[in-house]
Amino acid sequence: MATGITKAQLENALSMLNEYIEKFRVEKQKCPEQKIETIIGNICKVLESIHQNFRQDPGDINRAYQFFGQYLEKSYNIVSQYNRLALLAIDGSMAEQLTEAEQHIARILKGFEGFYQKCLQDDFMELEVESETLAAILEIDQPFLDVDDSADKPDVKNSTQSKNKERNA
Repeated sequence: MATGITKAQLENALSMLNEYIEKFRVEKQKCPEQKIETIIGNICKVLESIHQNFRQDPGDINRAYQFFGQYLEKSYNIVSQYNRLALLAIDGSMAEQLTEAEQHIARILKGFEGFYQKCLQDDFMELEVESETLAAILEIDQPFLDVDDSADKPDVKNSTQSKNKERNA
């Protein structure tokens, strides 16, 4: 388990994320606008990626508490409210407000994608450090790696010729 993360915290975070993934899926099905339905579907995909990342790297859960507490619930409420209002026959300034809500939903997707990228950023930095460390070790150990190991290998050709000479004698 990651440093500072208990199994209960991991399970709680994954459970909460699953709950919201399902809620967003329901809202996707209700959505009357194809463009927004697609965006909500993409939100679900990003949340599923975040869920998978948490399973593989529970340490990212530390940064998720603000995401859960502030953004996830509010984002869901915006999508849910949009769907409820989009089903009504509205016009004028109310239609403009729905258009603004659609823009907010698109920004929600961008925000979730940004959060996911931040989770992965640490993983890429770790990969870079490990790669640089290995490269430095290989460079230091290069003289040892270039040793001519032919002296350690048995001479199969001469060994076979010796056995043949012994048989013929």
